[in-house]
Amino acid sequence: MFIEKSSAFTDAEKIVLGAVFAEKGLRTTRGMIAGTMVETSQGWLPVERVQMGMSVYTYDGGKKPVVAIERQTLGAELGTVYPDGLLLVPGGALDNCNAFYLLPEQHVMIESDIAADVLGAPAHLVPAAALEGFRGIQRVMPVDQIEIITLLFDEEEVVFANTGALIHCPKVAGDAERSDFAALTEDQARALLELMAMDAPWSDAEMPCAT
Repeated sequence: MFIEKSSAFTDAEKIVLGAVFAEKGLRTTRGMIAGTMVETSQGWLPVERVQMGMSVYTYDGGKKPVVAIERQTLGAELGTVYPDGLLLVPGGALDNCNAFYLLPEQHVMIESDIAADVLGAPAHLVPAAALEGFRGIQRVMPVDQIEIITLLFDEEEVVFANTGALIHCPKVAGDAERSDFAALTEDQARALLELMAMDAPWSDAEMPCAT
């Protein structure tokens, strides 16, 4: 491993559990884009078909019921809200079997031995914007409107999307600006992802699933 590069993280930058996401917290549009597949007790379903009360498989809590759902549609204003576009994740980049889109401010869980070595924990939430350029993830501007669906639970959860991607979902009430998961800023996430890319170079040929 390229742990000599760990100087990118000073002691003051090391993240601990319970870290604040950002000064202003998570934006309202923090959900998943319609078409993203979510693992539920009824099988894999597009997130827009998930209903309140339906159980969804979570990263560390088994099956948890969805207690509320928020929906937002962006049409003509899409380019204004997201002038740099959305993140297109190709198949296999995040252990996902199909390509899907991420909102730039959505938080994704990344697991890495390097993170464990450098930061003291293997799994961290990172803002999707930091993933640009990592394993073929790129910015794109959808031509049509998009629907954003936010699944809310009694407690914050990380759910499975498109097989293996890990997407953060907020809790329905309380302090949504704080997380019990370890979270990195965008700059810290980019530094970690750079170490990961150096340790395990990526090529399209290594993608295990079709885009």
